[in-house]
Amino acid sequence: MSGERNLLKLKSVQGMEVLQVQNYAGVLFTPDGTQLEILPKIGKNRSASKKAEEMLVSRY
Repeated sequence: MSGERNLLKLKSVQGMEVLQVQNYAGVLFTPDGTQLEILPKIGKNRSASKKAEEMLVSRY
């Protein structure tokens, strides 16, 4: 299809498989009812981004 977009990219980060959202901001709904809110990037501050990522990963 010509209108098809690749929204998700499967990556390996520190030995874990993760999904990276590509060029999308909004809400994704999974078949089991889980909702994922995807927010746009707002800057290039890598230290704040890394800290947020570590906090999120440590919760699960």
